This record gives sequence, structure tokens and C-alpha cells, in this order.
Amino acid sequence: MKKFARALTAFFASMLLVFGLAACGSPVKESAKLSQEKNGLKIVMTLDAEDDKVQTFKQETVIDTAKFDDSQKQMIKSAVEKAQAEYKKVKGAEYKTSEDKGVLTETITLPVGDKETLKQAIDAKLVPVQDKKVDYLSLKKSVEELKKNGWKEVK
Repeated sequence: MKKFARALTAFFASMLLVFGLAACGSPVKESAKLSQEKNGLKIVMTLDAEDDKVQTFKQETVIDTAKFDDSQKQMIKSAVEKAQAEYKKVKGAEYKTSEDKGVLTETITLPVGDKETLKQAIDAKLVPVQDKKVDYLSLKKSVEELKKNGWKEVK
């Protein structure tokens, strides 16, 4: 019985070691959510990353258009149409809008973990970066820069 108990203990110890080592090679997944309110716009940005490399950039902008006149609404409509055309040029990008009771919601998703998509987004000036030759977006640096520009982290 003692041999069986030792063998069982050794088996569980080796399994813990195997799973522990397997976890060491797994990427560390992180996420940051930031928001900003400006000129009647409420913007929420979510950055999902693995090992500090941003994989997905998502932005949701909410605009209360209830008090806008027709010319202002037309300007927004034109801006949306232009944005849709720009995002269509970027591999994997999603650009959606919806309107409900005088509130326009714009949702943008960019898979920036893909180098080709990141380059296209940078070239189209859809992702504001200073170094055009960047291979990836750092979550930590992105959050720092956004905070410097008035964004607040949402917990």
C-alpha cells in the first residue's frame, strides 16, 4: 500500500510539473480599457494583448445626435461613409454603426496583432503612431500615451 501511495504521489507531482511547465510557455493575456469624453462624444477603447503585444484594438464611440440639426447630421453621415471606405481597405477591420433614439454608436475593431493589418492601419492613419516601421503595438506604451492625452483607464 505504501508503494502505491508513493507511486500515486509521484504521478501527481509529475503531472503538476508538466502542467506547470506547459503554462510557462503560454502567452500572458492582458487587456486595457480606457475612455474619454469630448465635445459630446463618449469613446471607449479596449486593447487586448498577449505578452504586451496588442492583438485587437476595439473602439466604441457614442454620439448623442438628438440636438443636432439636419446639416450636422449630414456631416456625420458623410464622415461615417468616408470612415467605412477607409476601414474596408484594411485587412480584417470591422466598422459598424447603429442608430437608436437619436444616439449614433460607431464600433471599430482592428486585428492589429497581424503585421499586415497593423501596417495598413498605420499607413491609412487609423492607428496614430510616430514610428511607421513598428512591428507591434505595446500595450503598456499605448496605455501610457493614451493617459498622457487625457484618456482615463476604466477598471
